[in-house]
Amino acid sequence: ITIKPHPTMNFNIIKKYLGIFIYKINISFKPINYDFKRCDILITSMSITSMEALVLGIPVIIFERNSIFNYIPIPDYIDSSLWRINKIDQNLYENILFFENNYKNNDNIKNNSLKENYFMQPNELETVNFLNLDE
Repeated sequence: ITIKPHPTMNFNIIKKYLGIFIYKINISFKPINYDFKRCDILITSMSITSMEALVLGIPVIIFERNSIFNYIPIPDYIDSSLWRINKIDQNLYENILFFENNYKNNDNIKNNSLKENYFMQPNELETVNFLNLDE
């Protein structure tokens, strides 16, 4: 297991919650693209890295937060076989097993569609249309 703290997170907070397990877990401060290459499942909350992982063929589990700001960074229209929400009262292992049993890593058809439809680079025509400059 590798944990990559948010760049603004205080590392001492992580150590406090991991306790004795700190010696069995890798803490990464490397660039995210390095960690993606070694990642089987991304477990996160409130991070747009979830969309980047999906495009790379990495399944995602998002922790539901007990907060009024329950930000789910993956739009509802993204195929739910690629990601799961881990409910507050749900065992995380259920979702990990789901991906171990059902997910075909690098499902190129879904991932390419995701790239085209979510991360599509705007072109001049789309920009002109969006800004209503064609009149």
